[in-house]
Amino acid sequence: MDNRGGLRRTLAFVLALAALLGFVHAEASPPKIWVAFAVFVSVATVWLRGQYADSLDGRQWVIPYRVGAVMIGAAIVLLVLTFKSPWNPNNRGLLGICAIVLIYLVGGSALTQARQTCTVRVLGRVIRLKHCGIRMTFVGLVLGTAGALVLWKGQVVGIRIGALMLGLGVLVLMPIGLALWSEQAIRWLCEKDKATPWLWGLGGAGAAVFILATVAAALASRSQWLIPVLVVLGLFVVALVSTTQADVAAVMAAVALMGVTTPQALERDLPRPDSTSTDVLVALGDSYMSGEGAKVYLQRTDDGVSRREKAAAERAGRSECRRSPTAWPALITQGSTTFDGLKFMACSGDRASGVIHQVQAYHDEHNSFRPSMVVLSLGGNDAGFASIGEMCVAPGECSSQEAMWKGPIGTLQDRLRDAYDKVDNEFKNTPVVVVPYPQPIYMPAKERQCDQVALSWDEQQFVHQFIADLNDRIRRTAQEYGFYYLGGMQEALSVAHQQLCDKNNDGQPGINFIGLRSVHGAADQRFNPAKWMHTSLHPNERGHTAMLRAFQTWLGPHIKGPFNDVVMPVREKHDPKLQEQMTRLAQGSRSVAPPCTVDEPGTRRCKTAAREWVAHQIGRVLLHRGLCLMLAAAAGGAWCMAVALFAYRRRVYAHCG
Repeated sequence: MDNRGGLRRTLAFVLALAALLGFVHAEASPPKIWVAFAVFVSVATVWLRGQYADSLDGRQWVIPYRVGAVMIGAAIVLLVLTFKSPWNPNNRGLLGICAIVLIYLVGGSALTQARQTCTVRVLGRVIRLKHCGIRMTFVGLVLGTAGALVLWKGQVVGIRIGALMLGLGVLVLMPIGLALWSEQAIRWLCEKDKATPWLWGLGGAGAAVFILATVAAALASRSQWLIPVLVVLGLFVVALVSTTQADVAAVMAAVALMGVTTPQALERDLPRPDSTSTDVLVALGDSYMSGEGAKVYLQRTDDGVSRREKAAAERAGRSECRRSPTAWPALITQGSTTFDGLKFMACSGDRASGVIHQVQAYHDEHNSFRPSMVVLSLGGNDAGFASIGEMCVAPGECSSQEAMWKGPIGTLQDRLRDAYDKVDNEFKNTPVVVVPYPQPIYMPAKERQCDQVALSWDEQQFVHQFIADLNDRIRRTAQEYGFYYLGGMQEALSVAHQQLCDKNNDGQPGINFIGLRSVHGAADQRFNPAKWMHTSLHPNERGHTAMLRAFQTWLGPHIKGPFNDVVMPVREKHDPKLQEQMTRLAQGSRSVAPPCTVDEPGTRRCKTAAREWVAHQIGRVLLHRGLCLMLAAAAGGAWCMAVALFAYRRRVYAHCG
């Protein structure tokens, strides 16, 4: 056991990790970040190799008890400062990340100590852990199964408890138990006189079990996407068995990489309107107008902010609106002779109330230019499309919950009218073009498997029909106000062969199914997994180029000569009595009350109901189809392979004992 070498390698690992996180936090240039990452990987490799070499004799250097106690104390102080410090939020978030790293390192070292001595020291007392690994693994399996059962059958409060039980059992107890148990198995195989048949038998059986369990799990879940997940699970199990802290290094590297953000574009790169501008395009609406899904966003529009800091962030000009220079409204105004300016107000996540806020903000700015056209994308968030996306990605058939969304769709026109009233009053003499949502998934005449989405045929049909119904409500409401309706946008991705599942998209669809990227801003937001999937189910740069073509195709026939001579439809104020009559007819067509609403107070919200359904489906799939047993079998097979491998290497390269 090399005490000094172990200490030097651990210090080098901590410094390399701190440097990497520091560069990521400071949003350094990509070359600097990749150099720091390369250094981290090199140092981590030396750190893990040294751990493994020390472990071959069963005695590996660990962080001394007193040093570990000091590190835990420092972590507690950092956590307190994270929540109580008056410092800048960016610094507070980084303090929290550092605290978690310290706790993770000390925990990994304590687990290594427990593996070597079968004891652990807590508050000065030595606790023996004989056979503790088997017990913890069993308790973790039982607790995880019970948590899945609570998810399947529980209500809102029970679901939270079930999720806690499942996480504690599967992510805490079982990994610790497997790590402790594996050391005992390795030592037993290492000391056995004729271990070769045992090693080959254990390794071969483990490989067979892992492969069969992985295939069975993919078939039971009806998703090929589960195969790479189980491969990652197998590698994680190997890391646990390896008597190193490879899992710590892997998790820290993944977190650091997810904190890397792409460069932001300057707003001056877009044609900003001034008093001399005569043909200004005003873009209002949600993420399909702002450019969510792109690789680059305008500065300060992709800053992750918490709910409690949202108001202060808006006053400081920071937001999560995610306006992109590659959004189609921005593309048409760059180097265009049609428009000489762009007023970009669209904001990701906005509903009707958000568009009302956008129009009010436009009014309060007292702009000196005259807008020549308004483009408006609205309705998807009011209808709950984001929650539908979460449901369809989760296990189970989201198409079975179609009735849940009759409420939001049924009341959508009332919400649209609230926003359209505001737009109509502010832009009385300006053409308003209402833009529907492009169909994201190619629907062939007959059923076929599509590897670009983790959706069944019925789910694809459900999403397709939901978008069609959503666009139909938008079209009818736009006609009430005499607004233009850009119907060609519905087929924008289809015409360009950019839909998901279109065999002619060359594997590069114009819309992201699952997109992973972080946000700018505070560290506690950038390293927050909840912020990593916001680009999913949104058009990317290719998709917005196709949407631009659809707009240009529509725009041509509506211009007589100079742009100011746009053919205006008759803008008649909608009849309130007719509106009330249409609302009553829409409500009367539903035989039952809507099961949920998007955001009306005092009612059951669809977002909560959707997440409750997702939790039920996770529990149901884990238990009803026996997926939990298959996952456990896959983990067990990987464990057997890893134990056989590391026992063999210890017999060959070191003495056992």
